Amino acid sequence: MASLGFGAWLAARFGSRRLKPPHSGSQLPRQPPEHRAAKQAHQIFEIAELLSLVLENLDQRTLFTVQRVCKTWRAVIASSPSLTRHLFTASTTPVLSDAGRKHSRELNPLIDKLLPRWVDTIKITASAELSKNWFEVTRASTRFESCLPFLARGHDNPFFRKGASWLDLHVSHPPITRVAVQTVYSKLQLYRQHVQLREYPRGMRMLDLYVIVLHWVCRGDQPRRFQVLHPAEGNVRSEHIDAACVQALPGYRDFVQGAESISEVDEMGAELFVQLHSPLACCPRVMPEEDKEFWNIMCGASFFEREHDEG
Repeated sequence: MASLGFGAWLAARFGSRRLKPPHSGSQLPRQPPEHRAAKQAHQIFEIAELLSLVLENLDQRTLFTVQRVCKTWRAVIASSPSLTRHLFTASTTPVLSDAGRKHSRELNPLIDKLLPRWVDTIKITASAELSKNWFEVTRASTRFESCLPFLARGHDNPFFRKGASWLDLHVSHPPITRVAVQTVYSKLQLYRQHVQLREYPRGMRMLDLYVIVLHWVCRGDQPRRFQVLHPAEGNVRSEHIDAACVQALPGYRDFVQGAESISEVDEMGAELFVQLHSPLACCPRVMPEEDKEFWNIMCGASFFEREHDEG
């Protein structure tokens, strides 16, 4: 009788519905409080405005990583001016007046992590003397060996994939749109040089900086060298270039050809200076196979020639 009474209670409680096995269907055990709290927190992150406020408290490298969480998070980051500014991925390039170009720029902090010791900031005026310790013009191959793209070398290097996020990062904020590129050829103590202006209407990206240097140093006679100088304030001046050359190239002022091209820099309004140096050998040599593997595979020259123009 007791069992009949229990059956009647079930019928009254659930009607004619069949009881489903435990842990199946909608009749699940009540979740622990910590699970309910986690669910509520997840619902908060579904609100774009709140998610954006939370993400603004992350450092740049962490923010760069959380873009991979899901498409929603990536979309929130991409649509937020403050977050794209923090990531140096802002798609718009501000139009700077001559007065605006004199303001200081903030270099992308990821440069020092991705490409360590590539960029030196010039903290001098035209009348100041440069310290020899500020310019360490070592072999290009030595500098590339310390880069994260090189250290991640392997069969499937994540840095050398089409659409890799780091390639589209701005070098600075506000974006750099004008770059003075100096090529210097030397033979014994005779220097021949040329300075040209490169313009980047969208703003110079990490891709542009990496490719400018890589395409130069990976071909021709070795060892090649380079240095990248960024004025702490204002634009690149001829005094900056002259002082940099004196420190990096012995006997530069006494044996230089094309010095008049340096004076043109004052009119360029360039915000970054890239110096590319190469020995001018009498008998150019064929690059050894191990050097080809170093530049083409480990440093990504083949990838960039295949996927990107030099710009």
